Amino acid sequence: MNWSIGDFIVAGVLLAMLGVAGLIFVRLKRPISYRLGFVAHIIGSVLVFWAGGAVGLIGDADNPANLYYLVVLLVGVVGGVYGRFSPEAMKKTLLIMAIMQVAIGSSALALGWGSEAAKWPWDVIAATLAFALIWLLGAFFFRQAEKA
Repeated sequence: MNWSIGDFIVAGVLLAMLGVAGLIFVRLKRPISYRLGFVAHIIGSVLVFWAGGAVGLIGDADNPANLYYLVVLLVGVVGGVYGRFSPEAMKKTLLIMAIMQVAIGSSALALGWGSEAAKWPWDVIAATLAFALIWLLGAFFFRQAEKA
């Protein structure tokens, strides 16, 4: 695979996001549960973006159904900003992201999106469960931060 300049820029941005997650974890003056929730959110977002663009979560990377996952990430950003990154807002945002993740995966299975892939439907099921669990884990940590 030959990488273009754009590919290197995207990879750099994704690595920078992981670095920001590390800095937030170390420097943020919030309970450890809040920091763990935020790190789960960042890492999950980076993985969804990377996997959806590089290999595709539904079929291959060129399958347009993978673009639905960008809406999940957009909800993560908008929900956090709108709720001023409060633990309650982040918990709700990540719960909505988990529901959306399952809805997209279920739609892919029901409508046969990506059925041309060799490992279909197991690839869609595995990706849906893995990312929904990441969002739910983050929501759990933010719920714990609410109590702290």
